[in-house]
Amino acid sequence: MLIFNVSHKMANIYKFRYDKEIPDQNSNSFPLWNWYVKPHVVNRKRYVLFLERNHYLCVWAFGITAKNLTEVFKQRLEQVLHDAGIPSEKIVKLGIEKQESYKQNFR
Repeated sequence: MLIFNVSHKMANIYKFRYDKEIPDQNSNSFPLWNWYVKPHVVNRKRYVLFLERNHYLCVWAFGITAKNLTEVFKQRLEQVLHDAGIPSEKIVKLGIEKQESYKQNFR
């Protein structure tokens, strides 16, 4: 399970709808599950910063829309882990592509 804590600015730009029901987080076994999501503009190009709340892992992405947020994030997360030197077997073992995502507002 991936939980995206979306900022108000991000929700306004991309017209996100928050999920009303989020499953119990204690039953989650995925180690990188809790993310802050904020938009940034760099050289007039729109990027999105994903920051993992517990481990401070950063993932930058571009080309984000409200519909493809999860797919683009999963691809970029796999690429960041690969670039960090994590073996491909361990990345596959994490099961990133099987994770469901939920959006909630910053608290």
